[in-house]
Amino acid sequence: MSDRMKKNFFKRLARRYVKGNISDKQKSLLEAYFDYGQSRDYNAPAEEDREGRILDRVNLLISSRENPPRSFIPYYWAAAALLVICMAALLTFKLGKSSPQPVSLLAVITKKGEKKKVVLPDGSVVIVNSESELHYSGNFDGPERKVDLVGEAYFDVVHDVRKPFIVHSKKMDIRVLGTLFNVRSYLGETTEASLIRGAIQIFLPASNKALVTLKPNEKFVLGSGVMLTPSKQLVSRGRDFIVTAPRPELASTPPRDIEWIHNRLSFDDQGFREVAVLLERWYNVTITIDNPNLLKYRFTGTFNDTGLIDILDALKTSQDFNYRKEGERINIY
Repeated sequence: MSDRMKKNFFKRLARRYVKGNISDKQKSLLEAYFDYGQSRDYNAPAEEDREGRILDRVNLLISSRENPPRSFIPYYWAAAALLVICMAALLTFKLGKSSPQPVSLLAVITKKGEKKKVVLPDGSVVIVNSESELHYSGNFDGPERKVDLVGEAYFDVVHDVRKPFIVHSKKMDIRVLGTLFNVRSYLGETTEASLIRGAIQIFLPASNKALVTLKPNEKFVLGSGVMLTPSKQLVSRGRDFIVTAPRPELASTPPRDIEWIHNRLSFDDQGFREVAVLLERWYNVTITIDNPNLLKYRFTGTFNDTGLIDILDALKTSQDFNYRKEGERINIY
C-alpha cells in the first residue's frame, strides 16, 4: 500500500471513529497508528520527523470534523478525548527533547606542596590545602549545596537562606547558610572546624540533631584524647570533642588555623610528629623521626614564606635534635 493510500485509509478510519461507526478491529488499528510515534522501541527517525507525524495526526483528527454528524454533542467528546491524547503525545515528545542532562561531578585534588583556589557554582570560594580532595556537583539545583572534603579547605560561602551549604567529611557534617570557616579532615588525624565569621552547625554522621553550633572565633576538635593548647580556653566539652576559643589576650590576633591561606606555616603547641606531617605536606618531602624520645617535644611558632631548612634550624634552637637531608628525605635524630 502506497503512502497516499495509507493516509486516505486512516483518514476514513478517523472519520468513522468520530462518528462512532467503527468496529473493534478498526479501532485497534487506528489506535496503533496513533501510538506509532510514541514508541521508543524502534529505530526512530530524526526528531523533527517524529514531531511532524504527531502534528499530522492532530490535523487528521481536526479535518475529520469538517462534516460533523447531526447528533454532534455525544461525538464531540470522543473527538476531544482523542485530541487530548494526541496533544499529550506531542507534549511528551517536547518534554523528552528538553529533559535535563545528568549533572557532572567535579573534583579539585591537590598534591603535597600544592594549594588550589576554586569558585563553586553558587559563587562561593574555596581554597584547598595540600594533599586534599574536594568533590562537588556541576550545579547546585537541589535543596542543598553539598560538597565532600578529604583534607583541609577554607570556605567563603555565599549566603542563601533557602539553600543551606553542607560540607561532608568522613567524621562530621557542617551545615551553614553563609559564612567564613576552615575545615580540617585528614584521614587518621583529628577532625577540626574553625569559624571566622557567621555561624555553623556540626552534625555527626547519621544524626539529624546538631552536636554543637559554633560562634565566631570558636574551634571544634573531634578526636580521642584531644588536648587544650595554651593559647585556647575551653568553651565546652563532650564525648571525644572539645570546643575552644582564643584566650582574651589573644582574641585580636589572626587565627593560626587559617595562616596557611596566607602562605604562613603555623604551629600551636603541636607535637613533633604533627609538625613533621605539616612539613611533609607543605614541602613535599618525607620525614622520619628515628629517636622516639623526640616525639615528646612540642612547638609553637609561625613562619612566613620560609624554606624547610630554615624552619628546621629554627626548631633546633628551641629543642635538642639533629637532622640529615638526603634528596627529598629528612631524617631527624
